[in-house]
Amino acid sequence: MIEILLKNNSGFKWFRQDDISFKGYFKIHDNFTNSNNPYSINTKIKNQDDFLSFLHEANGFFAIVKEDAKNIFAAVDRVRSIPLFYGKKNGQFYLSDDAHWIREKVNDQDVDEVSKTEFLLTGYVTGKDTLYPNVKQLQAGEYLIYNKETKSLVTEQYFQFRHSNFYDTSNEELISLLDQVHVNVFKRLVESLDGRTAVVPLSGGYDSRLIVVMLKRLGYENVICFSYGKEGNKESTVSKKVADFLGYQWIFIPYTKERWHKWYRSEEKQSYYRYADGLSSLPHIQDIIAVSELKERNLIPKDSIFIPGHSGDFVAGSHIPTSFVGRNSISYKKLTNEIFKKHYSLWSLEKNGNNFKERFKEKIYSNIPKKPVYSIEEAADLFECWDWAERQAKFICNSVRVYDFLDYEWRMPLWDNEIMAFWSRIKMNNRISRKLYFDYVNRMQSDFAFIEKNKEDSSFTKNGKNLIKTFSFIYSLLSRFLKLKQYNSHPLQMHGIVDKEEYIKSVLGGMESINSILTAHYLESNL
Repeated sequence: MIEILLKNNSGFKWFRQDDISFKGYFKIHDNFTNSNNPYSINTKIKNQDDFLSFLHEANGFFAIVKEDAKNIFAAVDRVRSIPLFYGKKNGQFYLSDDAHWIREKVNDQDVDEVSKTEFLLTGYVTGKDTLYPNVKQLQAGEYLIYNKETKSLVTEQYFQFRHSNFYDTSNEELISLLDQVHVNVFKRLVESLDGRTAVVPLSGGYDSRLIVVMLKRLGYENVICFSYGKEGNKESTVSKKVADFLGYQWIFIPYTKERWHKWYRSEEKQSYYRYADGLSSLPHIQDIIAVSELKERNLIPKDSIFIPGHSGDFVAGSHIPTSFVGRNSISYKKLTNEIFKKHYSLWSLEKNGNNFKERFKEKIYSNIPKKPVYSIEEAADLFECWDWAERQAKFICNSVRVYDFLDYEWRMPLWDNEIMAFWSRIKMNNRISRKLYFDYVNRMQSDFAFIEKNKEDSSFTKNGKNLIKTFSFIYSLLSRFLKLKQYNSHPLQMHGIVDKEEYIKSVLGGMESINSILTAHYLESNL
């Protein structure tokens, strides 16, 4: 028995043609295809070779399912932006965009305890797993083939974000090449917008600013920028200055602790969590109040397209550990420890996850080729590959569920294939701390005199942080003190989801951020 249920039709719609179901958009050569425009679907997929050819060539964000007499093929794009889930039990196969439906079909009653603790510490479940043992997910850059006759299931990677074949040229030439890449990418973006309103969540950071600057540079005027948070917060102040400078409309949505407290207990929150979690990812909520208000007050057209800045910082190298600097090689143990330290950190491990620590490391090991030592380039590459497949795909990119849920399309131009291809050829010394990217953006946005230039590469700042961390007890106390202050001062005011007593208890219990509280609440109320 085989059942396929593809039902989530807010935002992008599922389009079915013959034996193919498709959702999202892509461009192959000169042909742009959007699933909301049925006349443009022309994938010509007849067999497995055609299916793989499509996956390698398609530049966009999509999920696709093909069923013929013998097989079922299914795939997600390079960042799993439109998730698919599957389950196989007692000779039956299920495939859907709804993980909860899969769970019902395979009759999973008990949560997997390793996955549950992993979710608590990271905000997502790694690999193909979800919170339930028989509910699986297609990973970024992955496809499956289910053979109807033999009832066999195979999953394979068709893409991984890896670094090799490095450019051997000057930084001046690299900056020029990066600029041309961005021009190409944003021309494709403008084509895909087709005159519709681009709505940009504009922060004070570099990535969203790059998006609006490039839209302006290419002459796209139908743009609305918005920001949100506590009145007068620094990010929104910079955001307004950028929008005003470019001549784009700017909207501010105020956040308060009281507003968060009310929303967090609303029916909308419950519905959104059910829609967005995939039984594997903490639903992103940071901008849902703002987007809901934009919709409810008719501040943006109904066919608007949201364009967040995911994940310009990551692809340019922001997550490479600074401890890699100055080394010629990295041991296998240090690499895995660095991955573990960075990503399994939402709660104190000693209090919440020590029993499963080795199991988590085994999951990391399973995705890293084992060598006694790696070159510095190999270590940075493998660190970023793990991050891309797990945190970026399942946590960061999954944030576009907000736009889906509220029935808007979205685009993620900074995950365009051409951008990924460029950064895959940049050596670590130009990626770490986003060195090349900041050189490029500071030069391109030199007219923004009112914005302080990046200082992340300051040796004083780095050494100061390292000095503080050597006094771990003092650092821990300082960190807790600063987190306690955030209850009232945080620019997003999200700590208002809990009362102050619970917040203080969470800080003393080893929380890392507001996401720590959110993961704990999710597990308590949804499992």
